[in-house]
Amino acid sequence: MAEITVLPEVPPSTVTTIDAADAGDKYRNEGDARVFLFNDAALSIDVTRLAQRQPPLPLDCDDDVVACAPGLTILPPVSPRYFNDALGFVQLRYPAGQAVNLRLAARRFPRAL
Repeated sequence: MAEITVLPEVPPSTVTTIDAADAGDKYRNEGDARVFLFNDAALSIDVTRLAQRQPPLPLDCDDDVVACAPGLTILPPVSPRYFNDALGFVQLRYPAGQAVNLRLAARRFPRAL
């Protein structure tokens, strides 16, 4: 599993990506990171962010599954409370054999006050 480095809020002129790992990837989450997914396949690929804990009843928090069309998909920030693992990372998963078609980057954006 590769760790995606979350870039600072002042972006460089180009986005540097990493290739997705078959076992999944992770990124440090403080609630302000967006993930840029570049799908090089001809078809959509489902990307899953795993929910790590549940809110109090009657609320529910499911895994976040996004169908990433060919080209660029930007995933919005998720709540650290429900999506961070014990080390502060969000876990990403892909269908078997599809990681080869994905490139990733994560970028931090300032939160609204």
